[in-house]
Amino acid sequence: MIFTVKENEKVFCFGFARVNQWCGHNIVLKNKLIRHITKYFSNSKYLTDEDEIRVFIEGEEVGRKYFNTIWIRNREDLISIIRNSKTGLLMKIVKERLNEFQYQDALERIDNELMRIFDELENRLFCNISNIMLNYERADLFDIIQSSEALSEKGKPLETMEEKELINTFLGLLEEYQSCIPEKVLIVFENIDHIMTVQDYKEVLEKCRKLSTTSESYFICSSSINRYVKINNELCEGITVFNDLIYTVPDYEHLLDYIRENYPYVTTLSDEQICEMLEDIIHGVGKSDDIVQLESEVIRKIINKTMAISNRMRKGVNPLIIPFLMQ
Repeated sequence: MIFTVKENEKVFCFGFARVNQWCGHNIVLKNKLIRHITKYFSNSKYLTDEDEIRVFIEGEEVGRKYFNTIWIRNREDLISIIRNSKTGLLMKIVKERLNEFQYQDALERIDNELMRIFDELENRLFCNISNIMLNYERADLFDIIQSSEALSEKGKPLETMEEKELINTFLGLLEEYQSCIPEKVLIVFENIDHIMTVQDYKEVLEKCRKLSTTSESYFICSSSINRYVKINNELCEGITVFNDLIYTVPDYEHLLDYIRENYPYVTTLSDEQICEMLEDIIHGVGKSDDIVQLESEVIRKIINKTMAISNRMRKGVNPLIIPFLMQ
């Protein structure tokens, strides 16, 4: 799909899939587009000095209720979303589950018992006072449930959980939420590379992919640090690189065929090797006049040797590569 954001005379177009990886070093543009998208679908009013945004998917303008958005910028956002608050996912799930048939008898018994307690208190406390009374409504029962605190499985505050644990908990809640209150949700992880390791990122990305296949959940994961990207057949078309130009990666087979056809010499690189090399360089795609600094790699190796860190090239350098890079 093609996603288009129009800001006055400016038009930004990029590919859009169920799971989207926003790469590249133009962090200002990525964060700006994230603010535009989350603001647009939040239904909050635009201020007088703000530019109103229009959003199109596949050329068709979509309304501001097309997505429900969840914007995650840091661990504090994750904790806030997980926490048992009126707007948190957990409370929405609890309320929905309590409305199910199997809980109604239990709620009715609790409700009746609370009514009996309130009546007894009134009789004992206010027998000599005629102008006041205690009031209890069924809705108060939900307030009691809502006042409970969400803790980690070890009984500790959510603040003690690692970022990976928080994200896995959030994704678990999202899966449960989509099973009981299905809707089209866009989850935006802004600068996700700031809160987890590369390996954790790739594991989380796979969980997002699986969740996107069983629900109407869409994801945008923005990053700018090297190797924070996962390239394979399922995720390739959701990769967009933001630098001097906006580059949307084509489908997996087309990408691999194009690289092999334009390689400076006949190569026997496997699909996996090409994907690994792409993950090394994808954040730099679309940067004009970017200089390949082979000398810098020499200096990096010299310094790494002082720390007993070994660096090596994956294979011998073919003499055709250097002239190709010099063009």
